[in-house]
Amino acid sequence: MTNPDLPDDLDRSVGERALELARDQLRDQPQSPHAAEAAGRVLARALAAPRRATTIETSDPLLQVSSVALVALLRSTLAAEVADAAVRRIRLDVRDRGRLHAVHVELVARYGTSVPRSAEAAHVVTRRVLAETLGAGPAPGADAVAHHVHVSDVTRGDPHLAEPLDEDQAGDA
Repeated sequence: MTNPDLPDDLDRSVGERALELARDQLRDQPQSPHAAEAAGRVLARALAAPRRATTIETSDPLLQVSSVALVALLRSTLAAEVADAAVRRIRLDVRDRGRLHAVHVELVARYGTSVPRSAEAAHVVTRRVLAETLGAGPAPGADAVAHHVHVSDVTRGDPHLAEPLDEDQAGDA
């Protein structure tokens, strides 16, 4: 799979080696007794930071929905209703003064899960949440929006808790 944002002659192995080196260096650092305290402050600041949002049209011309609220609603509903898969990322494609054009959902699946079944469940949940939130109909509702579901990684553990990239190292230790 090629990425149109990267040059064709880019040597990815250099970046991968640098990332592995940085990861190993961080893992070798001694844990400070105040690390959890600092991590809590960092997380609190990140959560308090303003998020850029756009408003999305609904079938009611007097009502609009925040993109941040819609993503949060999609994320929580998908987490509750799609078994053995977790949302890694949701991207909304909003065009034409607030019209939702597409929803891109990226999942992490548990190893052994039926990927087509998880993707279809994510499609069904996404369509339902959009219809309930934006309203049905040809304008901004669920029927007019393209839904793209992509499983980007697989994990042996609970996909809601595991960080799949860390599993390679856990098996080597």
